[in-house]
Amino acid sequence: MVRVGLPKKNPKVLKPAFTIPPKLLQSLVEDPKWDEKGSVTQNYNSFGVVNDPNSLTDSLRAPPSVSDDPNDSGSDLEEDGQPHEVAESSGIVAIWLIPLHFSFAFQFPLQRFLQCQLKTGVIAWVSLLGLVVNVVLSWLLVYVWDFGLIGAAIALDVSWWVLVIGMFGYTVCGGCPLTWNGFSMEAFSGLWEFFKLSLASGVMLCLENWYYRILLLMTGQLENATVAVDALFVCMTINGWEMMIPFAFFAGTGVRVANELGAGKWKSAKFAMQVSLVQSTVIGLIFCILIVIFKREFAYIFTSSTHVLQTVNDMSILLGVSIVLNSVQPVLSGVAVGSGWQRLYISRLVEKYGADFQRMMMDIKLNPMQHSVGTLEKLCMSYYIYKNKNPLIVGR
Repeated sequence: MVRVGLPKKNPKVLKPAFTIPPKLLQSLVEDPKWDEKGSVTQNYNSFGVVNDPNSLTDSLRAPPSVSDDPNDSGSDLEEDGQPHEVAESSGIVAIWLIPLHFSFAFQFPLQRFLQCQLKTGVIAWVSLLGLVVNVVLSWLLVYVWDFGLIGAAIALDVSWWVLVIGMFGYTVCGGCPLTWNGFSMEAFSGLWEFFKLSLASGVMLCLENWYYRILLLMTGQLENATVAVDALFVCMTINGWEMMIPFAFFAGTGVRVANELGAGKWKSAKFAMQVSLVQSTVIGLIFCILIVIFKREFAYIFTSSTHVLQTVNDMSILLGVSIVLNSVQPVLSGVAVGSGWQRLYISRLVEKYGADFQRMMMDIKLNPMQHSVGTLEKLCMSYYIYKNKNPLIVGR
């Protein structure tokens, strides 16, 4: 199995420790059109008022995301055909990561709140602090004090809450004097409307994330599943690392397009989309070229297994193509969120993923081409929505 340089005990189950619960990810893409209340009228205090229900609704959604008995998660995975060791350890991880789930309810609204004010530098410095805390705690808990997998989970819990404390401290301690004047009772008005507004964004992002998770889970049903899962895990990890860049464009484009459309500046929204699209695509092409050039070397970061290295080498071209395509699609998703097309986007995603899962259930094979074809389908679907549903940005 792939060893990623973390605890020596049960290295197979470290992947779930780095997976964000999809039910809470919706707060990352809460409809940025709420930001228009502050950008159009220059009523800066409304930013803070809008941020409060964001955190409130997300904190209410956090308990359902962990309401299922974590002790049963291991048995559920075992019933799905996963090895006993992996299933049992995954159940342990699920319990120790419960505090992390609740941090997302506060972190992402605060992150969006600061992004809307162009305070991305603050987010970057707080993230650097969280990274340092995570590295130090992981080293102490895993290698020095030998807490193993539980230590890695605790380090993640603490480091994610460091992000919340850092951004919240900056906000309430004078970092946003125009937009934060303390908590307001106005935050309790319109919670249901706000919940419905954000739900479409959440479902959209859940569908996009669950597809990859289920693909990895179903790979465990294959013959010689160890090599298949290892190779797919290596490729998905590389893709996930690079996806952080397009994901940043996704967040930034959503905010920018919402603000510009709210101010009636459709040309500025179109220009923001074009710039983000070009930059993200160029970065994706650079990573694609690097992967093709070093296709025999990059997998050594994760494993020394000859079989896994050969499988990754065979998938490297498709991995590069997927990275390029995935560099475009998040930007289109960002514009969909900023323009309020979430419900339409959801219907297209359901149709696409439903067809994909039917194909996988009929013939479960390790076919890396399927991942690339699925990515291309999603990209074409996003562009189709553009051309037909927003003449203000695309058609003029």
